[in-house]
Amino acid sequence: MSPITKALAAIAIMVGSVLAGAAQAASQTTAYSITLTIDRIEQYSACNNALSGYYTFGCLSVGDTFTGGFSVDSAILATDGLNNTASIFDFFLPFGRSQYATGTENVTLAGFRNGSGFASAPGFLIQGGQVVDLVGGVYGSADIPFIDMHNSISVPRNSFLAYDGRTAAYGSLTVAAAVPEPETYAMMALGLGAVGWAARRRKAARQIAPAA
Repeated sequence: MSPITKALAAIAIMVGSVLAGAAQAASQTTAYSITLTIDRIEQYSACNNALSGYYTFGCLSVGDTFTGGFSVDSAILATDGLNNTASIFDFFLPFGRSQYATGTENVTLAGFRNGSGFASAPGFLIQGGQVVDLVGGVYGSADIPFIDMHNSISVPRNSFLAYDGRTAAYGSLTVAAAVPEPETYAMMALGLGAVGWAARRRKAARQIAPAA
């Protein structure tokens, strides 16, 4: 094996290991995006974007769209129905001036609730092996501001109600499996290309090798 072929093989092994690690990580958790779109607003007192802190949505408008995301343990997707006990990972949802998150970027989140009451995560409604809606909601200090998602009393499927003491916003909620990052596709293409190029080099070397 020539030095070039050895180097390419090493690259292929390295890329393959990285892809295998990424695949293993992906098999442990499944990422989703969550999008909230405002359809209706009820204004109880004047909105104010100049208020300090993030415990207010500020001024919202019909048609405003906010997109965040979260991950769940892939094992929960094996059972359809409502899951109120599973953990949530990397939850992030901006809404107006507020930012709900389980990470360091959080400035609003005090907790979650689901069909079982106050909890460590919202409920996950699973159909066809995918999360299709969130049940319960997120809330801030003293329960305000909050975003309530689907419940059996006041919020229909794939909808939300958000309230911060001044403004109530109603709209649609969409949960979708997240699209893999472009870097993932690029790394996969690099790995496959390196493997293919090394194979072509080996084939060409065999064709020109002198007969014994």
